[in-house]
Amino acid sequence: MKYDREAADEFLTQKDKNEERFICFYEAYSPLIYTIALKLLKDEKDAEDLVQEVCIEIYRYPHQFDPERGSVRSWVAVKARSRCMDRLRKRSEVVKEDIEVESTEQIEEEVVKKLEWEKTKRMLSRLPEKQKNAVIGNYLYDQSHAQLASSMKKPLGTVKSWVRQGIQSLQKQWFDDGSKKKSRDKHDL
Repeated sequence: MKYDREAADEFLTQKDKNEERFICFYEAYSPLIYTIALKLLKDEKDAEDLVQEVCIEIYRYPHQFDPERGSVRSWVAVKARSRCMDRLRKRSEVVKEDIEVESTEQIEEEVVKKLEWEKTKRMLSRLPEKQKNAVIGNYLYDQSHAQLASSMKKPLGTVKSWVRQGIQSLQKQWFDDGSKKKSRDKHDL
């Protein structure tokens, strides 16, 4: 079942905490926590335990989340990674600090890239079909405007306009998404 991320995020962004919001939060974010834990701990049981530990901590201390510092998803990912590293240190499985730093930075970077790509895909899906195809062709498939015009059987100027309008729309969505969250959070205070 797919859960509404905004509804899940309300557990942390609303002052009144209730079980229904927490359940929504848990269902939306436990797979992310589990994936990170399994990748780092390499043990299913430990990963399941860590999901419970992180979720209980978030339930008890939801005020630790600061919307000014980033999204709920990023905060949860960093918290999960941090708890994994605590467990690994306790088990003394991390031999060299250099290996630890390199692997955690790499995992953190992968998580952030994945989150940004998911956000970009959502925003692309909101574009008109012609703009979406032009942007995807130009940026993901590295096609020139001329190649796109040829494959789409449209004038070069039209294709350039679709790419430009699509990029402008994506930029607006990207920045509006962040400002809406900040605006919503300020109203809740």
